[in-house]
Amino acid sequence: MKQKGNFLQKDSILSGILLGTIVPIILYAIILALKDGLVSMGILPELWGEMPSSTRTFTIVALCGNLLVIHYFNRNQFYNSMTGLVFPTLVYVALWLWFFGLDLIGSF
Repeated sequence: MKQKGNFLQKDSILSGILLGTIVPIILYAIILALKDGLVSMGILPELWGEMPSSTRTFTIVALCGNLLVIHYFNRNQFYNSMTGLVFPTLVYVALWLWFFGLDLIGSF
């Protein structure tokens, strides 16, 4: 059965994969732009933006942007799209653990 409408109104695994891949990248870029703007205006100290913990935090906050997409898909009963969203989210979580997990484990 074909569904008419735009991309966000289609329940498909491909739409979940694409949005699950794109949303965290866009949110990470927005967060970095906001941080750079706040540092350049003098609201945040220069040193704050260079700490490795801020990179970890910005990355995980951008990844949590997929929660907004999950909520949208769930509200509209797009269960195939939610299934597709799981794949890039798991890849991003695995990459986050690969890059930052050892730092966190070593700090305990």
